[in-house]
Amino acid sequence: EVGHRRPLRVRAMARRDEEAVRHHLKVFAGGLPDTAREREVGHHFSKYGHIVKCDVVKPKDKDTNKAPYAFVTYKFAADADCAVVDTQHFPGVVRQLAMNFATPRRKDAKDKEDKLTS
Repeated sequence: EVGHRRPLRVRAMARRDEEAVRHHLKVFAGGLPDTAREREVGHHFSKYGHIVKCDVVKPKDKDTNKAPYAFVTYKFAADADCAVVDTQHFPGVVRQLAMNFATPRRKDAKDKEDKLTS
């Protein structure tokens, strides 16, 4: 029975994540320093509004030339919009961060496209 709970929870989280992308609540911040932590990134972006979730993604070992990036989910779309529109400079990074609204995962987008075409 315990095994049944986890997949449901994972699906619910994925559904909330998808809604956040669709409603422009989730933003992408690229070009973070290797030392970036979720707490620091969350603090940096909290000046725009209430953050629901912050995930920092480190590149895999084979992708050593890629910088870490983050997904920051806001409670309100207007806050996410301000974060994307404003020029972002993160401590320890010379260049400005690459900012954009998050897009659906490639696999998720392909699955939806396959459903539409079948």
